[in-house]
Amino acid sequence: MYLIIGKESNQCNILKNLLDEKGIQYTYLDMGELPNRTNQYLKMYSSNYPIILKISHFSSFQECIGYFNEF
Repeated sequence: MYLIIGKESNQCNILKNLLDEKGIQYTYLDMGELPNRTNQYLKMYSSNYPIILKISHFSSFQECIGYFNEF
């Protein structure tokens, strides 16, 4: 699953259309609807939109720890 944080722009629309065409699941958040502090935090990592985050889900804490211990 992917989380896309963006704003109304050609780049964000192209990305959403591509993911839709490929059947890739994502959640879209408009940066204008996020709290100001969240936007300030995200801008520390990227000044361009869209920002794409891959979300991993673990069924247990042990599975989570095992995943990160592999690094």
